[in-house]
Amino acid sequence: MEGPKKIVIYGTGGLGREVHDIAETMRAWDIVGWLDDGPYSVTSSLRGLPILGGGEWLARQEPLAVAVGIGAPQVRQKIFAKVRAAGHQIATIISPHAVVGQGVEIGEGVILMQNSVITTDAVVGEGAILNAGCVAAHDSRLGAFATMAPLSGLMGFSVIEEGVNLGAGAIVMPSVTVGEWSIVGAGAVLKEDVPPNVTVVGVPGRIVKTREPGWHE
Repeated sequence: MEGPKKIVIYGTGGLGREVHDIAETMRAWDIVGWLDDGPYSVTSSLRGLPILGGGEWLARQEPLAVAVGIGAPQVRQKIFAKVRAAGHQIATIISPHAVVGQGVEIGEGVILMQNSVITTDAVVGEGAILNAGCVAAHDSRLGAFATMAPLSGLMGFSVIEEGVNLGAGAIVMPSVTVGEWSIVGAGAVLKEDVPPNVTVVGVPGRIVKTREPGWHE
């Protein structure tokens, strides 16, 4: 019988350590260490596991799984590309305390944290994250690399497109769409569609900053 598949956690910050917690509880992985592009030496360690190096370490390894524990959507997107170019699998990390309803589609590399809820017939694109206590209601949709901070929520038929960063406690009301690579401040309530590449704050949400398309690249 084949044993647990080898996995490394990419990122040693808060999200990376949360991902490590979940990976341990899943009992499906042999966690061999950490990757981080910061100034760590190969002798550094975290939680008893070695920090193996940065992304360049992947080019020297046989295929394994990589859990990307990086919060910023634009950085996560680049790391996904790096991992795939090196021939490795992106791991999907789902807490045993997450709730996933019927008809939900979950893409590769999604992270569902503790007490996150996706009710029914929703779509979660690759690399998206639902942090602790998030709710994505029926028929909602998260684009690739979209990120929901803790306690944020999507109401029925609402959409956050690729790369959207939804702040803690923010709410997207029913049938509202947030355009790609926009940022939504903590506690905001969005009652109308939001264009791409903007920052929105407040109740109701208002645009306070506009960026050039491709700002995240």
